[in-house]
Amino acid sequence: MGDKRRIVGNTLAMSVAQLFTMATSLVLMPFIVRDFGLSHYGLYMLAISASSYATLLDFGVGSSVVKFVSERRARGEDDRISLTVSSALAFYMVVGLVAALGLVVLALNTQLIFRLTGDEARLVRNLFFVAAAAALLTWPLSTGYHILGGIQRYNVIARNLLLGSIFSAAATISVLVLHEGPVTLLAATSMVTVCVGILNFTRARKELGAAQLSLGRARRSAMREILTFSWAIFISQVTLVILYQQTDRIVLGVFAGAAAIGLYEAAGKFQGLISQLTSLANTSVMPATSQLQAEQRTSALESLFMRGTKYVCIVINPIVVLLIVLARPIIIGWLGAEFAPAVTSAQILVSYQLLSAGTSVGDSMVVGLGKLPKRLPYVISIAVANLALSIVLVQRYGIIGVVIGTALPWYLEFPSHIWFHVRVIGVSARRWFRDIVLRTYPILLVPAALAWGAMKAGLTSSLIATGFVALGSLVCYWALAYLVSLTEGERAEVKALSAAVLTTRRRQA
Repeated sequence: MGDKRRIVGNTLAMSVAQLFTMATSLVLMPFIVRDFGLSHYGLYMLAISASSYATLLDFGVGSSVVKFVSERRARGEDDRISLTVSSALAFYMVVGLVAALGLVVLALNTQLIFRLTGDEARLVRNLFFVAAAAALLTWPLSTGYHILGGIQRYNVIARNLLLGSIFSAAATISVLVLHEGPVTLLAATSMVTVCVGILNFTRARKELGAAQLSLGRARRSAMREILTFSWAIFISQVTLVILYQQTDRIVLGVFAGAAAIGLYEAAGKFQGLISQLTSLANTSVMPATSQLQAEQRTSALESLFMRGTKYVCIVINPIVVLLIVLARPIIIGWLGAEFAPAVTSAQILVSYQLLSAGTSVGDSMVVGLGKLPKRLPYVISIAVANLALSIVLVQRYGIIGVVIGTALPWYLEFPSHIWFHVRVIGVSARRWFRDIVLRTYPILLVPAALAWGAMKAGLTSSLIATGFVALGSLVCYWALAYLVSLTEGERAEVKALSAAVLTTRRRQA
């Protein structure tokens, strides 16, 4: 019960923090669009998307640190932990400098790369300069985040994240009230990110105990060991950056302009919301997998895969269905009638998340088990197809062409994706289909029918009314899933875990 309680507790802690972050982002987006204007908001998101490519300089080191710290902590290897985290810190200091220089070069060439006017290019250039300054600090400080992840202290990460989200929201509101514009907003939120990084870094040093975090302990041999594992994660990260919105925005920036990026954000926020919710459900799966592997607990790994996947599908899939069915009243009520053309794009872009919910736990476990290299050919094929289709289709169909280019490869690759997981974990495909698909997917018709009926009856005339319809439909699905999808043993486990987590929270309070 201890492992399950820790996984559930870590997941809940991160969920609260991330949900608050997502909620503030969604609430504030309409006000940011109105204050900046659709074009300048699109440029702001373009700069953020382009800057996010610097995350590829991580080369998978962060995930490797999480895995190695988790494994070595289970074995009591404090000296090896010291070498790993200290070498990672030295690596990230170099990466911060490289990232900053790269963003400066990009800033000086914005008008050559993107379809921008002179004023637009100046704005994007200044945004890149701000991002470059932030990179010098955020990269080295990120070492603390990865250490805390390896120690599985996600409650600390969540507390700092929540604090940062509150200050970011306050900074955003201040910028909007004062009409300071995109550059000031990025500078303010970057300062908050740096402060959160300092909190994580300071706490990580304390949590290491006998292990040390010092540049003096950095070793080339330790860095080579990290990179030997991380290269596969890096390739996977490259493909994920291509798949999840960033490249979509870049393609639109090159071929369609700033206004198209602004409109795309309605669809992008839907997809981003589900992606973040899915990642929340898997927060502690990878380090837990590494620990269970180090302890040679095969049956526990199989249980983590099957039950974890089922629970993620139960939580995520009804939200996806409701976003598809209620896309029009949500987008129009949230952002206004000018975003109505984005409704179909949002429905298509979020639809493939019905499949990815069933693969997310397995993906995290594949990394934790060190089996990612065998998965890379499939991952690369999706990314290449996504990029090629997006570039071809955007020139004829605009935003919806980019969206189709992103979603279609996922549908085509899904069967091989699942087949890979069941082989690696060691469960049968028949068992996966019987215990997960048949128990969770058919009853999705219930919230879909309820939401569609409410919309046809005129009960979604406002955003608040639509929210109540969605909430009621969700509650119906989750109640039905509790009775139909979970076995008697799983229902008892859910009750026990919920009681244990609540007891722990009361004691901490």
